[in-house]
Amino acid sequence: MAAQVTVGIWTRRFLEAHAVGLKPSTAASYESLYRCCIGPYLAEHRLDRLRKSHVREWVAELSARGLSASRVRQALVVLTKAIEAAVDDDLISANPCRGVSPPALPATELHTLSAEQVQSLREAIRPPFGLLVDLLAVGGLRIGEALALRRRSVDLLRGRLLVSEALSEVGGKHRFGTTKAHQGREVPLPRFLAERLTEHLAGLPSDPRALLFTSAVGGPVRYRSLIRYAWAPAIEATGLRDVTPHDLRATCASWIAEQHGVMAAARHLGHSSASVTTRHYARARQGSTRRSSPPSRPPSRVPPGNETESDRARRGHETAARRREQAADLPKRR
Repeated sequence: MAAQVTVGIWTRRFLEAHAVGLKPSTAASYESLYRCCIGPYLAEHRLDRLRKSHVREWVAELSARGLSASRVRQALVVLTKAIEAAVDDDLISANPCRGVSPPALPATELHTLSAEQVQSLREAIRPPFGLLVDLLAVGGLRIGEALALRRRSVDLLRGRLLVSEALSEVGGKHRFGTTKAHQGREVPLPRFLAERLTEHLAGLPSDPRALLFTSAVGGPVRYRSLIRYAWAPAIEATGLRDVTPHDLRATCASWIAEQHGVMAAARHLGHSSASVTTRHYARARQGSTRRSSPPSRPPSRVPPGNETESDRARRGHETAARRREQAADLPKRR
């Protein structure tokens, strides 16, 4: 059987069988990786004759052709999954992808904004996307999560935002699916943000399913249109450079980590592990092992006197967690 199966035939079969359990955007990404990175190079290889040397040469060729390290790594992940399924199905005895080193990712500078820069961006962007800036920078939402928010997502009574959906585009069509972590989370709302949401909701339809942000024709906002007609002009007007919506999520993570510790930032962003937050967002500042001081009057901070009971309780838990982190860093007594 294995002698008649090529890498192309098996990988296509694997992708079709597993597409049902994947988010549409993920399935489309895997299909794209096969078409541009896997199929043209390995499709004709017999599955039972694929060797580790072939995989290494394939990785090297993709890199030599100018594909980014991230793209090559993603292609290797897809191929590894497909070949592992062949091992599980007893078509081959071992996975030749195992042990093949992917190209190293280039070091990237953590791109965060100051409170003043966030305020400038909020004021420069066309309405109603100033609120979107707040939701990204204060709520730490991903852009797809923010654009999928509905009236029912806002719980003003409890001062919470319910994040349970994400908007993506697959083949030019909008798709509402689960969040990246496949589970919902609650994001606390500072008083000022709750007030802005209250004002915004007053102008929306009463339907609980009504989206917070819509296009000119009333449908979901297209990411490219948002960037072209709202985000890019605001970035140019403020003099900022190379700032993306995702940078505001990193900004939120860094602010919270600096004030309350990485554990608090991980909970706020919905990460399953603080290591994810540290690796991608809240990194230590170069040349210092201490957390840098928080920005003056960051928008994510609840103004004095405006805290609710739940805000005070949450602050108490975060303070205790931060002290435990600090205690863990202290040298043990001898």
